[in-house]
Amino acid sequence: MWNGLRAPDFAPGPICEGLCSGQSECLTHDPNSCLFLRAYRYQLDQLDYNNIIKRCENIANKIKEVE
Repeated sequence: MWNGLRAPDFAPGPICEGLCSGQSECLTHDPNSCLFLRAYRYQLDQLDYNNIIKRCENIANKIKEVE
């Protein structure tokens, strides 16, 4: 467990702003028609997951050194 670490790469970014008003405001519960989910999926598709994995491995190794 890595308490206190953040993963900003996975936080919804600017392209997702204003697209979700919560479940009560949804016109439909079909995820395929959700503008927020479409924008967020696009954002996630742009990530370099190999780079993210390498960064996580580096953090894990640094934590092991401290323990």
